Parts: sequence; structure tokens; C-alpha cells
Amino acid sequence: MIGKEISQPNIEQQLEFEPFIPTFDYIKLNDYGRPLVGAAVFGLALSCLVSTLAIFVGGPILAAMIFVLCLIIYSIQFPIAILFSAILHHGLLMHRMRKYGPVWYLRQRELDLPQAEAFELCLAACTQFERGRITSYDEKKGIIHLQIKGNFWVTVDRTVALIVKEKGPHSSLLYIDSKVKLTRFRSKLIQLTWGAKWHPIVFRTDRNLNYKVMNTITNFIDSVPNWDHRHVSVQEKLENLDQTKAENLATTDGDMQAA
Repeated sequence: MIGKEISQPNIEQQLEFEPFIPTFDYIKLNDYGRPLVGAAVFGLALSCLVSTLAIFVGGPILAAMIFVLCLIIYSIQFPIAILFSAILHHGLLMHRMRKYGPVWYLRQRELDLPQAEAFELCLAACTQFERGRITSYDEKKGIIHLQIKGNFWVTVDRTVALIVKEKGPHSSLLYIDSKVKLTRFRSKLIQLTWGAKWHPIVFRTDRNLNYKVMNTITNFIDSVPNWDHRHVSVQEKLENLDQTKAENLATTDGDMQAA
């Protein structure tokens, strides 16, 4: 095994991650107000939309009646529904933090590899998913984005961020974050409705699938006894060639001067 698990991830170093620090007391009682307000505003916006459409069908009187009816229904139904959902998400958060700790939601591992080799190891780990594909990567920043296609009837798509940071000459830090991937409209709607404090939990609460995705990556890393592969880009090869030529030229000039 070339790495070890860090039980308390230092989230502040994860520049590309959301400001989400999973702790047992992450959600407090006063945090329940934000999704209730978001649900009420969403119900109001939906009531306005429905009543606006009703103007073109039955006139302003019918539109006013529909607006009041929708406002009464949605202003009660949506907040109650989101309240039950918030209680469920909060309960799951406390249960998983008590039983598993922060590793349920994201991982941080220390690898006994230089950053370049660790980055290649993470690229290799991404091949363990049959329906996965690497959507983007940046070796200089040490960032890999992996998308895993879900089953339409059972699971949804997931996006996994792997970030490799240099810790020392022969060691690196790996951050893994897996969450549900939705359309931009649905993602924005959830963020506006739930608020900044809740939506990181909503996107990471599922039927253990995010946890299994991160386990697959870490298990592959643990199964590699020694990783010494490193891809050398064409640009790097040219730079190394120019450096070699310069060194050879300097050596030749030195020999001529000595002669």
C-alpha cells in the first residue's frame, strides 16, 4: 500500500471543492429556516407562473382565483415537503458522521508518491468504472474530473473530482469528492431552494453510491504495491531535449577551452 487514510480531511486546502466541512453539528436548528423560505418562494413563483398562463385562457378573474388557490396549496405543501426532506437529510448526516465520520462524504489520503506519479495513479484508478469517462484533467493543477453514467431508472449520473496536491518531494495529498450530477437548471434550482448550507448535503446524500465510488478509487490505490509510471508529454520531452543539448554544448565548450 502506498498511501494512508486521513480521518479528518483538511477541507480548507481543497481549492476546487465547495466550502463543505462535514461535521456532526454541521446543521443547526436555525438552519431549517432557509429551505422553508426557499420552498415558499418557489411556491409563490410557481403560483405566479400558473396564474399568468391562466390569463390567456380565462381572463384576469380566473387567473386571480387560480393564483390564490395555488398560493394556498403551494405555500403549505412545498414547505411541509421540504421540512420532512430536511429532517431526513439531517438525520442521515448525523447517523453517517457518527458511524463512519467525514470519510463518508469525501476522502483525503496521503500518498507516498511524487505529485506526477500520484496524478498518473489517479488516472489509472478512473478506469475502474465501466460507465465512467474522464471529462477533463489538468496535470499542472493536479485536477481530474470523472463522470460516471448512471442507470436512468435506478441511479443518476455522478461527477467525481480528484485533486492531487504536492506535499513534499516524495509525497502527495489526494482529495476525492463524489456527488450527484444533474442538469444545470435542476442544480441551480436545488441550490436556490435549499441554500448554501444544505445543498452540499443534498447532492451527496444517496443510497451509499457516492461512498462506493470513493471506495473503488481508494481500493485500487491500495491494491498497487508500487507505482512508478509517469506520462511524459511531448512538450516536456522537447524541453528535456533542449536542456540536454544545452548541457552537451556547455560540455563541448569546456573541453575545447581546456584543450
